[in-house]
Amino acid sequence: MADIYAMILHKINAPVNSVTYSALTDWGISEGIPADWHNPLATTENCCGGISMNSDGVKKYPSDSNGAEATAITLLFPAYDAVVHALQAGTSMFDIWKAINQSPWCKGCQKGKYPVVLYDHLGVTIPPPGGGGGGGGGGHGPRSGKHWSALIDQWSGVQHTINNWSPGEYQHLVDQGRRIRKLARE
Repeated sequence: MADIYAMILHKINAPVNSVTYSALTDWGISEGIPADWHNPLATTENCCGGISMNSDGVKKYPSDSNGAEATAITLLFPAYDAVVHALQAGTSMFDIWKAINQSPWCKGCQKGKYPVVLYDHLGVTIPPPGGGGGGGGGGHGPRSGKHWSALIDQWSGVQHTINNWSPGEYQHLVDQGRRIRKLARE
């Protein structure tokens, strides 16, 4: 039987690959919900036998199947269209992080880096809006403008190549990501 992350991806018609699976896993770790709640993304959806476990209304569901169903129902709300589309594209962890981060799902949490484990997995400094730095001039340096966009495009391209790779081949992507991040710091 598939685990809860694969079930969630299946229910929203997203591919189960190293990009989507890693992104959801990192998101779940960021939430910090106990595994026996069967609710890794901390949905508050009133369905599927869920009972409230805290003051925010985060539910504990009777099984992974119930939790996956509740999470999918939540993700399919129009407010999360960008998250679902990024997961359905399944090619860019950055795009998935950005969609989650800009959605109402815990907006502003974790010092604006939510979900922070996914953010940390990307290993890059996200530039502020407008290109970053430089007192109003649109930013200068290696993380601004076309240079930054080219790095993100390169990283997304690398991620795209691994859609059908085995977990062992995923390490190759991690190594390439480290090289790209090193270039970004130069």
